[in-house]
Amino acid sequence: VMGAYEDANGNLIPVPGFTSLLQGDKIEITGVIGDYFNNTQINVLDANAVSLINSQDLAPSAFTPKELSVGDLNDATRVNIVQSGEYWQNCFVELKDVTVVQVTPFSGNRVSFDVQDANGNKINVSDKFLAQKTPSWQVANPSSPSATGTGSFVPPSVGTFYSSLKGIVIHSGNGCTGNSGRGYELNPFDSSHYQVGAAAPAITNLLHLPLQPGSNDSVTVSANITDLDGTVDTVEIFS
Repeated sequence: VMGAYEDANGNLIPVPGFTSLLQGDKIEITGVIGDYFNNTQINVLDANAVSLINSQDLAPSAFTPKELSVGDLNDATRVNIVQSGEYWQNCFVELKDVTVVQVTPFSGNRVSFDVQDANGNKINVSDKFLAQKTPSWQVANPSSPSATGTGSFVPPSVGTFYSSLKGIVIHSGNGCTGNSGRGYELNPFDSSHYQVGAAAPAITNLLHLPLQPGSNDSVTVSANITDLDGTVDTVEIFS
């Protein structure tokens, strides 16, 4: 829902009280259905187009997502399956039993990652909401009801298994409407939306000395190994 309307001079005017709405509020909207970057959008008519009917601030756990498979949304190359996926655009859904296959840092302080189901279908998990902002992220609007100053999301490592991922489906066109975006993507809006199953450890700062060992040299191997869902007690090296 666009939180501003266009006046007679073509200026965008914020809808009064729009940014004070909370999850759980029941509202009535008068507007025109439009499109914004492949996503269906309601463009409100005027300052009175959004009416609050009943106010209640609900926790994310109060909402029940629709369980989907990744294959309802994208194929193995993240091309949109619009016949089944378009219905769920901008809806709250849950994906179960998916594995991280790629982690993509971008813009210096943001991150998204791709997960894959057992059939190889892929979807990008992105950061439209504060839930997936990293600690180096500064909230652009500190007056927002959900602002906490910075993010706290710790990116997963490749191989992390999620028993459940929840979030809002956003349509990034890929293979449809002539676009080459990320396909339908999932955007969690609460930390509880990430349920880790068996997580692969993250291995960083890998170093071996000497760099070019001979057949008779002793080799020292070092690395930082972090397991997001437990403690690393044993490390084995296979040659």
